[in-house]
Amino acid sequence: MREVQVRPGQKLSLHEHGPGYPGMEHLPIEPLPDPAALEFVGADRVPAGGWVATSGDAWELAKNCGATTAHVESCQGCPSDYDSYREHDVYLVSVAP
Repeated sequence: MREVQVRPGQKLSLHEHGPGYPGMEHLPIEPLPDPAALEFVGADRVPAGGWVATSGDAWELAKNCGATTAHVESCQGCPSDYDSYREHDVYLVSVAP
């Protein structure tokens, strides 16, 4: 688990070290983080009605003080021969002044 410390209102990226292009970005997966502490916006945004099927810039927004765990995974829509490119990461995001 990777630890990230941020301040309320700060934008951050949980994206991996590899190059980003459509279909390879890290997207949130279940269990989703506490929405009071961390919100996915941009291409990672998860609206009340479900997932957004788009690509492009994506980042997260730290909201209120607290801590939450965020699970992200790359290449969710890739065919099976791309399995070696899949990554699953877990972050502990602490939001504090």
